[in-house]
Amino acid sequence: MPAYDIYSAEELAAHKFPDEPFLVEPLIPQGGIVLLHGKRGIGKSQFSLTLAHTIVNGFPLFNYFPVTKSKVVVVETDMTPQIQQLRILKIFDRLCLKGLYYTFPVPCNVIEFHSGHPLVKAILEIGPNLIIWDTLRKIHRMKESSSESVQIVYENLRTHFPGITHMLIHHDKKTFQDNEGLDQEELFRGSGAWVDDADTSLQITETGPRMKIWIHKCRTMSEGDRPNLLVEMDPETMLLHPYQPNTAAKMLPYLRQTFPDYRKEQLVEELLRRGCCTRDQGHLAVKMLV
Repeated sequence: MPAYDIYSAEELAAHKFPDEPFLVEPLIPQGGIVLLHGKRGIGKSQFSLTLAHTIVNGFPLFNYFPVTKSKVVVVETDMTPQIQQLRILKIFDRLCLKGLYYTFPVPCNVIEFHSGHPLVKAILEIGPNLIIWDTLRKIHRMKESSSESVQIVYENLRTHFPGITHMLIHHDKKTFQDNEGLDQEELFRGSGAWVDDADTSLQITETGPRMKIWIHKCRTMSEGDRPNLLVEMDPETMLLHPYQPNTAAKMLPYLRQTFPDYRKEQLVEELLRRGCCTRDQGHLAVKMLV
């Protein structure tokens, strides 16, 4: 039988717990569950690529959130290997993707996982710190509106991939005109329990020509500390970059010192690779400061 720790109030107040490790500090705890959602075609795949790219390279996410460098596995059930290959070929020469892995199990049902399951064994052999599941609706066969479904899916992921962070991609139920003060239960096809039992919930919406990433829920970050993330996608790398004109200017002196032989275009590419700015902002910063 499992052992249980029981603390008195005094013991709990005095106890020194180990610091909780983060995959993305303080947004995503290591071993946590993240829900990424938004309407179709809004940029969820681009966010996933951006997150994976920063983690396998150890770059801060959006030049803001420190990350733990590690391997990433994408379990792709919503796209064929051929289409994903076309996307990778478009960016392969521009980005360092060492440590990023893809698998295309169709069908995929996490409810059927066990210790000897071939997909479980294959992923554990790679040893990632993050598994991206694309999409939630295609990795189980249970009723989405049932809170029991949520508990079983999450528990199976935690049991068979202990200590590994999971990000599940999901489609919004409908498009919202005003995203302030959303009822979380209306964000998904199904029950709000998918949000309630997750550690972090992120939503991507359109804001004119740009995108906004809403941190609707984060157990490890207070509401007042959650930044407004306005981002743009670079069409050449397919990465999302923060729409903050001053970030490139702040990073350039460091890059010039680190890479003294870099030409202007190389400095721009390095700014983009690190998620510091959009391409236009990078060119402007380099023109002004170099």
